[in-house]
Amino acid sequence: MVKSYPSREMIYALAILKEVTYSERDDKAYFTFNATAKLCGTGNSGLKKDLQDKIYQLLGWYTKADLASRDKWIKGHTKFSDVIIAKIIEYYAFEAPESNDRVKDTFKAFAPIGIRNWAKEAVQYVEKEPTDNNPKEILASIDEKLSVIQQTVQELSQQFPVSDDGEQ
Repeated sequence: MVKSYPSREMIYALAILKEVTYSERDDKAYFTFNATAKLCGTGNSGLKKDLQDKIYQLLGWYTKADLASRDKWIKGHTKFSDVIIAKIIEYYAFEAPESNDRVKDTFKAFAPIGIRNWAKEAVQYVEKEPTDNNPKEILASIDEKLSVIQQTVQELSQQFPVSDDGEQ
């Protein structure tokens, strides 16, 4: 019997703990060091050593500016973006000598939809409706509605006049 690692459920727990987040501002998901280690099925010290030894080869196509926070991240103070985390998970799933069922399950869980969408789902992100309306159109619509309200109030006051003594 093959042992199952529910990475799909784990990411929800990590999202609740704020170890996986999504930033609408820059449209990226972020993972903590701890979340990455858990999703890769490795300990924090193993992940730290692998990243210190192999991060530049693993992420060779990134500029040094992209990796500027690497040292802080290794110490657990910063989150890394979804694209970098995807490469780390891919490394552990297919290249690392210590590959395991957890990381393979993690890769299978996010590969069909992308890691960013997987994280968005986990944090229950809901896209806001686009606001394509022109402010002038909105004001014109408000003015139109106010005119209808004023007209209705005038008609009602004519139908139901109020006398000075409060009787109709």
